[in-house]
Amino acid sequence: MLTLYQDTKMGIEGVSFTIPKSFYIVLDEDFCPVKNGLVFTTQEKNCCIEVYTEECDATITLYQDFTSILQEENMYTIHGKIEERKENAFYSVRAEYESKHHSYFEMHMVRVKGYNKSVKMLITVEKRKTDIRDILRREDVTQFINSFKAIKKAEKER
Repeated sequence: MLTLYQDTKMGIEGVSFTIPKSFYIVLDEDFCPVKNGLVFTTQEKNCCIEVYTEECDATITLYQDFTSILQEENMYTIHGKIEERKENAFYSVRAEYESKHHSYFEMHMVRVKGYNKSVKMLITVEKRKTDIRDILRREDVTQFINSFKAIKKAEKER
């Protein structure tokens, strides 16, 4: 269940995030279809941000699954390392990569206890329209990425 609370904060599967400033919620499924979540874009439509949920057996396989998908398909070039982050109740994996026509920044997050779904965030840009690094340097996008947190029990009960 996707819920709106505290003005621009949203929560899904035990993870909260802030709606990105200067982005719009996309209602046109042809532009960027996603199930079980939301899609955001800029006014220029040069960037698509998807936030959605997916089944997840265990946090331990999140990194392995993400890595194997990117490496086995042979259609992506990974930039840098796939980064793991662990907090008390929160685990995430991040990567920047590209295909022939698109560049991506992807983050998978999961609450360590009590949830069987991961929350995924994917930023996609067409290379001919813009550079993913320019999008990732934007202050509103940086704030959005850094806003993903585990929802505290007291917050959840409001």
